[in-house]
Amino acid sequence: MQPHLSGKRLADLCHRLAISAESGIDIRRIWQREAENATGRLKPYFEQIRDDVGRGESLSEALTATGKLFPRLFLELVDVGEQTGSMAEVFHRLSDHYEQRHRMERNFLSQIAWPMLQLVAALAVIGVLILVMGMLPGNIDILGLGLRGTSGFILYIIFLAIVAAAIAAVVIAVRRGRVWTRPLQHALIRLPAVGPCIEKLCLA
Repeated sequence: MQPHLSGKRLADLCHRLAISAESGIDIRRIWQREAENATGRLKPYFEQIRDDVGRGESLSEALTATGKLFPRLFLELVDVGEQTGSMAEVFHRLSDHYEQRHRMERNFLSQIAWPMLQLVAALAVIGVLILVMGMLPGNIDILGLGLRGTSGFILYIIFLAIVAAAIAAVVIAVRRGRVWTRPLQHALIRLPAVGPCIEKLCLA
């Protein structure tokens, strides 16, 4: 799977590019340094950008050629910055934008940490009850789920794994801006209780 640059790493990259562009450093030299300092799965993509820019292609073309590595907003504003000659300003704005998004995500995760722990504890209790009911005499089903004993516990774990995988897939798709997630996002915004909160978060 192709890496997707986002969050703190993208904010730091924009900050470095803004400082370099503001200092008048040549774009080829900037990406030569970025390619040398890149690690892991990002390195071949940064080297590709360095080579494309070195051959005389525009930065926006070089970035677009990496596929889904960069967000669409980033690519569009870099193109605007090149056409208007305001690359430093564009990168400064992008750095502020992605840094703010990173802070909001971090605050959101810290606020839902305790409810998530409570949810995990509740699911664990249900799993223990399913195991215990299999040890009791008679056909006792306190939960009314039709799951008892080891076999019921295994089915319960499989169900939780499928649900967790589905939620993770949707979250990743939303973060990467997949087109098919837009109707889902619009439906969530229309929900009576949750919708206004999600809309305010998006506007912020």
